[in-house]
Amino acid sequence: MVLGLRKKFFLIILLGNLLMAVMFATVMGLNFKGQFVDYVNDQDNRRASRVVDQLANTYQKTGSWDIFRRNDPRWQLYLRQYSDLLMAPPTPQKRNSGQAKAIAPVIRHLVLADADKQTIVGTPPPPSRTLWLDIVVEDRIVGYLGIIQNRELTMDSDLMFLSRFRGDVFWIVLGALIISTGLSLPFAYGLVKPIRRLKDATRDMAQGQYHRRIRIAGNDELAQLAQDFNWLAQTLEANKGARQQWVADISHELRTPIAVMQAEIESMIDGIRPTNQEQLQSLSEEVLRLSALVEDLHQLSTSDEGALTYQLQPLELNAWMAQFLDQHPLIDQTLKVHFQPSVRPIWIQADAKRLEQLCNNLLQNNVKYTQAPGALWVTLTPGASLVWEDSGPSVPDAALTQLFDRLYRVEDSRNRDTGGSGLGLAICANIVAAHHGRILAKQSQKGGLAIQISLPELSPEDVKSQGVRS
Repeated sequence: MVLGLRKKFFLIILLGNLLMAVMFATVMGLNFKGQFVDYVNDQDNRRASRVVDQLANTYQKTGSWDIFRRNDPRWQLYLRQYSDLLMAPPTPQKRNSGQAKAIAPVIRHLVLADADKQTIVGTPPPPSRTLWLDIVVEDRIVGYLGIIQNRELTMDSDLMFLSRFRGDVFWIVLGALIISTGLSLPFAYGLVKPIRRLKDATRDMAQGQYHRRIRIAGNDELAQLAQDFNWLAQTLEANKGARQQWVADISHELRTPIAVMQAEIESMIDGIRPTNQEQLQSLSEEVLRLSALVEDLHQLSTSDEGALTYQLQPLELNAWMAQFLDQHPLIDQTLKVHFQPSVRPIWIQADAKRLEQLCNNLLQNNVKYTQAPGALWVTLTPGASLVWEDSGPSVPDAALTQLFDRLYRVEDSRNRDTGGSGLGLAICANIVAAHHGRILAKQSQKGGLAIQISLPELSPEDVKSQGVRS
């Protein structure tokens, strides 16, 4: 039989309380009995000590203990003469029955010994459990009164009291178990309830219901777990929406060139348009545009998965950027570039190929969106900070945080004549992230868009350790 978590918690709590109750009853029973025996012995000792003075007077009159030597009946008769001193207080039962007092069993445990502790009368006592009281006459010890200490209770009243105490302990333990059982049930239910909610919500999330949330109460570990679950569900829900939007955007991007190509081909088949060099050139442009989109999608997917290989090596950013801008074919043809290097060398750990891909995408973005005659300002500052900004037009402030999203274009019409696939900046963000850097977009003081990239800079010690001359 498989037990649920609630039953397991209940049984564990109940078993723990049961063991504690049994230990409590056992310890209380043993400890109380020993203490009660000590109490009875103490009372017997107090009563027996009352006859020490009478024994001293008897010795002073007779000058010896011969009257008691080996004469137990006389010893018992002598003690009974002082029964008022040796008697225990009456129990409530015997007081009600009319008996004034009960003779204490202490008389049976009294032993008389001489000054050398040699037994005169009475049962020879065991040394380990005998209390000796001095009998003094004229400042010298003439004998001892020995009181044998009880190891067990002998009087019916004492045994009855102990029995009642054990009965009370039993009922106390039973009551504690009943109360603990009553408290364990709601406690176990309350402990398992949030876990069951988490289990149900996890099952729903496994079935694709990412909207499910768990109500958070308290600040314990279960509340933290519920908070983490809600965060995970929110993330999965956002990813699901982004994935659906991603598929829809890709479908839209692919549908447009395919629809254009299909319309042109059908018009040529139907004879509406002539099949000439101009029409074939138009089809070729659409194929090239479609190929570029597919290539961008491939580059983005491989950069997302980390499939792009990075050969990170020390690279001096000032010299590399100057060479890139000097040799790029788009420079000076469509853009006027102003390069401001850093006042000192900047060494970074980078893959030159991927860094070239990053700058190519930024440069193509400038070419597509900057109005002619366009200008580009590239500024490097210590700390491996690169600012890439162009002339107008600018970008609305609301669009700055979305520029690195996939397939995002500022213009609502998604016009292909003024923009590319919308994947270039997303690829740039992945490349910067692979270099452990940061990238952000902001308004440019030159009137257009500014892209700021921060990369980890190598210290001179790191550069020298890799065998590179700075």
